[in-house]
Amino acid sequence: MAKSLGRVVMLVIGLCAFSCGIVSSAEASTPSAASLLASAIRNAIASRAVHEVTVTKIDGETLNMINDIGSNEGRQIITISTGASTEVIAFDSMKKAYTKGNDLGLKSYFGFPSSDASKYAGKWMESVPSDQAWSNITNSTTLHSDFGTNLRIHDPVLGPSW
Repeated sequence: MAKSLGRVVMLVIGLCAFSCGIVSSAEASTPSAASLLASAIRNAIASRAVHEVTVTKIDGETLNMINDIGSNEGRQIITISTGASTEVIAFDSMKKAYTKGNDLGLKSYFGFPSSDASKYAGKWMESVPSDQAWSNITNSTTLHSDFGTNLRIHDPVLGPSW
């Protein structure tokens, strides 16, 4: 489920960019997906932080994702209508991320085995880049992981370093 969310988040960002007036009135008549994405990325780069709220339905479940993310850090809260919930706080500059979730969130969203999910439910866990699940845990918790390739294309300063 986590991998398909990247596309959904990018669409939501584009729609938010349009609805918040980020897109000029000249573009408003027939905005393309590319122009919406470019506007969202320009504004994210300029502000160095974004607040995203995503609500989507996948396989009959409603997923709510709230991301407060910056260039090198971010916080993500995920709740699913089944009762699953998780939270991630990532610090790319320190190469650490902290994850916490309820039993169902750890099992259904992060794929923990049942015994581990029960053992670690409600406890903060530290992750580092060498951990196998690092990219899944930190997905969408920084501008880099959220916008990834698009930032490399649109920002000559940030791009090469990412």
